[in-house]
Amino acid sequence: MRNLIEFIYRNRNFLVFLALEVFCFWLIIQYNREQRQILFNSTSTYMGTIFDVYSGALDYLDLKVDNEQLADENRVLRQYLQSLLGKDIETDSIRLDSLNAQFEFIPGRVIKNSIVQLDNMITLDKGRVDGVNKHMGVIGMDGLVGIVVDVSDHYSVAMSLLHRQTRISAKLRSTPYFGALVWKNELNPRMMNLEDIPKHANVEVGDTVETSGFSYMFPPGIPIGTIKRDSLPEGNNFYLIEVGLMNDLSKAEHVYIVNNKDRQEILDLVESNE
Repeated sequence: MRNLIEFIYRNRNFLVFLALEVFCFWLIIQYNREQRQILFNSTSTYMGTIFDVYSGALDYLDLKVDNEQLADENRVLRQYLQSLLGKDIETDSIRLDSLNAQFEFIPGRVIKNSIVQLDNMITLDKGRVDGVNKHMGVIGMDGLVGIVVDVSDHYSVAMSLLHRQTRISAKLRSTPYFGALVWKNELNPRMMNLEDIPKHANVEVGDTVETSGFSYMFPPGIPIGTIKRDSLPEGNNFYLIEVGLMNDLSKAEHVYIVNNKDRQEILDLVESNE
């Protein structure tokens, strides 16, 4: 301990200089968008490769679990396609182009994830060369995962549902009423809040909450969770609704990045009328 104190004292000028340099670098990155973007593009490839190798090693150890999850996901997707087509699907291959679908789904894998921060982010192994762009939605087998906020050539970063700035347009399956899904319970990664549902709506515990389709990021009808608690405080015109998520984000691994092929046309039309 004494030697450590002597070392710090002898090198105090250099250590103070180094601390100030790090602090100045942090200020530049924190408050300058262009420099932050340059740093992200410069480091994402190297860090993404490291996370990719680490995640790949874990995946190899969990191949049996992965295969079971993928089998369940194929079953869910097959049922969803069957509901869209209105007929039985008997073949293993389906011509999705024949549906003229508005949405395309880019398969990806989570290589870095967090659920314990106030503003959680998720790193994916797909980037610009794979067709991924900012503001694309990310979904998993059991529901929503997040929204892409930054992209490099081979990797992307998504804002998790468990982020204080998350606002997802969602509705009650049993009613036409919709509102904003937000994360306010920082202590519970399986619980979110649905806001702006008016007091005259018929809200019941156990109702399913799903995407409304009023966003260009997600298709309509994707299950999000179920109502766990609801209340209507006296004098309030809107319900206080707590939603239990179907998707356990701590286990998010295989995901789909949603590409709305009409996205740019919608954005151009909205901007021209603002």
